[in-house]
Amino acid sequence: METTEFGGNITSRNAKMEGLALAYSKDLTEYHTDPSKWIIPEYIVAHHAKFDLLKLKQTGLNLPIKFEDTLIAAHLIDENDGHGLKHLARKYLGVQPKNYKEVDRTDVEAFSEYAKTDAKYTYLLWTKFQKELKSQDLNRVYELEKKIIPVFHDMEDYGMMVDLQSLEELGKYVSEQRLEKQRKVWELAGEEIFIDSTKVLKEFLYDRLKFRCKKLTKKGNLSTDNEALLALNHPLANAILDYREFTKMENSFTNKLPLHLDENNRIHTDYNPLGTVTGRCSSRSPNLQQTSSHSELGKKLRSCFVAPEGKKLIVADFSMQELRVLAHYSNDPLLLNSFKRGDDLHETTAKLIFNRSKISKEERFISKLINFGVIYGISPDGLHKRLQGEKVKISIYDCINFINRYFNTYKKVKDFLDTVSTAVRSRGYVRSITGRRRHLTGETKRELRQAANFTIQGTSADITKISLLNLHKELPKDAHLIGVVHDEVIIECSEEMAESVKTLTIEIMENNDFDLRVPMKVDIKVVDNWSEK
Repeated sequence: METTEFGGNITSRNAKMEGLALAYSKDLTEYHTDPSKWIIPEYIVAHHAKFDLLKLKQTGLNLPIKFEDTLIAAHLIDENDGHGLKHLARKYLGVQPKNYKEVDRTDVEAFSEYAKTDAKYTYLLWTKFQKELKSQDLNRVYELEKKIIPVFHDMEDYGMMVDLQSLEELGKYVSEQRLEKQRKVWELAGEEIFIDSTKVLKEFLYDRLKFRCKKLTKKGNLSTDNEALLALNHPLANAILDYREFTKMENSFTNKLPLHLDENNRIHTDYNPLGTVTGRCSSRSPNLQQTSSHSELGKKLRSCFVAPEGKKLIVADFSMQELRVLAHYSNDPLLLNSFKRGDDLHETTAKLIFNRSKISKEERFISKLINFGVIYGISPDGLHKRLQGEKVKISIYDCINFINRYFNTYKKVKDFLDTVSTAVRSRGYVRSITGRRRHLTGETKRELRQAANFTIQGTSADITKISLLNLHKELPKDAHLIGVVHDEVIIECSEEMAESVKTLTIEIMENNDFDLRVPMKVDIKVVDNWSEK
């Protein structure tokens, strides 16, 4: 399929279909720019079916009864490689295809040949990929990723309502605060440094002020990212972090969101169901995955996403989803029993590792960081930096002891992590509950952490996607899925049906297609705006 060129105001959402190429075999291809000849077969193979099916629908053409997608297949077969059609053709077919920019669109014959060749490559790739999907036992997750496409289509199409007045007020506040934070940085620095320049910041902090950098970039250079600044534990570094928070909000949201609003003040974010290697989706225009529910500024932003008059939002998120998945895989009796009893896991963990019946808020917070940190392979040094960033005064030796006590308490968790390490080293990949794979060598500590994290997060992504699929099937006609952020789902419905939709949502999200050792639980509220949860 060929569409109008992206750029300027032309996006994947509003690009118009201009031509249709079909390949029936490696030798029989056709390309038509005449809409009267756009006849869609009942069974097609596409590369990026989410885009192609949307364009067919927008053009008013019949959708195929069945489709395959070489882009989805390529992601699942090798998530670490590129997934563009030209790259895949070079890798799997041994050809050297022309790139889009190398072809003159005004040369009708040349462009027709280019389009037909793309269709032929898609056809040939599928003949290879369908065998590979079966060989790697990926058919279950492949079918899930295909089935989820219409869910995202409807979600994007319906969109989320934004209160423009609230957004404008927030934009004014953010702009004023950004300037105030900038003045604070300059005051502490003693001069007007260019805060947004990594080069300037690095030279100022490490060369002139002689701060000791505690983190390097992947290339081995001195880092000025947020983690590096947190580790400095200095008023100037903290002021820079404050400035960055408001700068990011301004650049990513308060200045950008108005550009994405339609005539009804709704945004239609573009979801990528395979936007991460773990299976979690990403989004753009705007990136809703970056809307924090924890910071005060993030809550102010979320309050701008509202239910229209006469409607309500149902905001539901899985309670400790990843920790429940950890309990399932590790089969640790203490974790399992804690979830089955409905205990506060962070409080339970704190009591166990601190060996006392009553714990402080700070001790619960430490245990919370450890509980979640285990999934990401947190080290004593990493825990120490996190706690320092949260103004918790604690030594590195305490952090070593906390983590040791955790693993001595939840012994099966350590066994699970060791099993994952052994598996990834021996076979070069780990799997989620649907069979989704993450290919790693396991030769470094970082890769071992990634392997454990993927097993948990990939399975969590599978559970969330199954829930989206089932919600899409079962929700009443006038209730609409309008957003998903990691393990959080947002639904818009009429005020009258809000309580019944809430009940249905709980039932669907807490009962999935997997035989888990622990129950999934959902925190859910009926609200007027996204921040009220």
